[in-house]
Amino acid sequence: MKNYSYIHIFNCLNCAKEKCTKTKQKTPAKYCSRICVGIASRKTKEEKFQTKKITYEKNVIRKEGCWDWKGALNYKGYAVLAHGIKAYRLSWEIHNEPIPEGMHVLHKCDNRKCTNPDHLFLGTNADNLADMQKKGRRASKLKEAQVKQIKILLKENDFSYTKIAQKFGVGRKCISAIHQEKTWKHVKLCP
Repeated sequence: MKNYSYIHIFNCLNCAKEKCTKTKQKTPAKYCSRICVGIASRKTKEEKFQTKKITYEKNVIRKEGCWDWKGALNYKGYAVLAHGIKAYRLSWEIHNEPIPEGMHVLHKCDNRKCTNPDHLFLGTNADNLADMQKKGRRASKLKEAQVKQIKILLKENDFSYTKIAQKFGVGRKCISAIHQEKTWKHVKLCP
């Protein structure tokens, strides 16, 4: 007897038919049958995009304000299509343009299920982190004043990452990210 751990409900990326499967895999299948796999492998990029668009249209609920999503959600609560395709990213591409390499699609409304293109904007990873921080969604152990102290200690070069991390109760990687300005870029020391 097979022991299935996951039940997935998804829309086939080829025919957009809704399918329910029991599987040991964490991620759902992309296609409902071998026939659809064969057809999909011969589709052009534009044809594949149109199929995703059909699936998107089946699941989006347009209304005033945030658009609801009746399809699947990932473990973080974001609207997704089959195989983890993020619905809000697809919405951006349907209503605007392809997403440039290295760019993120961010929510103005902070509603993870929303796919309303008027509530979305493009930004870098740094923009996303700053937006999260500004809106109070990023759980940070550090405050700006502490980050300034860390930057002073790093500038003086008297302490190792490990010693600074221990002093502020964070990990060594956190101090490294501050030093390399991967995080807390907006915090500047006075000249």
